[in-house]
Amino acid sequence: MNRLANLVFGSNTAKLHPLGECWYEGRCYYINCSTWNGPPNLTVPIYGYAMPLILAVTFLSNILIIIVLSKKHMRSPTNLVLMSMAISDLLTVIFPAPWYFYIYTLGNVEPITNRETGYAYEAMLENMPQIFHTASIWLTLCLAVQRYIYVCHAPIARTWCTMVKTRKAIAWIFVLAFLHQTTRFFDKKFEDMTIEYPICSGEFINICKVSFADWVVYDVSMDWYFITFWW
Repeated sequence: MNRLANLVFGSNTAKLHPLGECWYEGRCYYINCSTWNGPPNLTVPIYGYAMPLILAVTFLSNILIIIVLSKKHMRSPTNLVLMSMAISDLLTVIFPAPWYFYIYTLGNVEPITNRETGYAYEAMLENMPQIFHTASIWLTLCLAVQRYIYVCHAPIARTWCTMVKTRKAIAWIFVLAFLHQTTRFFDKKFEDMTIEYPICSGEFINICKVSFADWVVYDVSMDWYFITFWW
């Protein structure tokens, strides 16, 4: 993209976009809620009207699961894992839910205007859900391993599949899921910025400019960072 801009407009590509040359290199962007998840004709019906219903069903069903499995007579290593999965799934939808409702249901699709809101937006819409979604996946794997031990190695199940060891395994899963996502909380820089938008219109708006941190771009490189992260 940067080479194409150089060929068409010359070497000073920083003047072509209000964010500067980093926009063409994919190192920075601004949070425009109207197009963040796709075109408005799709995002508003999906996230604004269908998603609240899905979130309500998910919320109620997981709350009921947690209430039932937390009862004293229902406590077992298997049910403890199932309850932890319900908690993870519940937290996965709770964090982004306020933003979906505020932006798509209430129609507040303007760009984010300050860095504090921008950081909260990305943390609640991306980072936090990823932590608990990752934990939910690993808990599913834990449940599979637990069932394998119960079925195929029943004699050692009493030793390995105890309540104490199950609690420790669940705790480690949540800790590792958080550590796996830790770098996402400081791999970007958030800045307040005023730009002319649309370009050459004479109208100015406040935005939150998001740039990838220098250690991601120059020390690690964005390609290697995201390849190793998603791996």
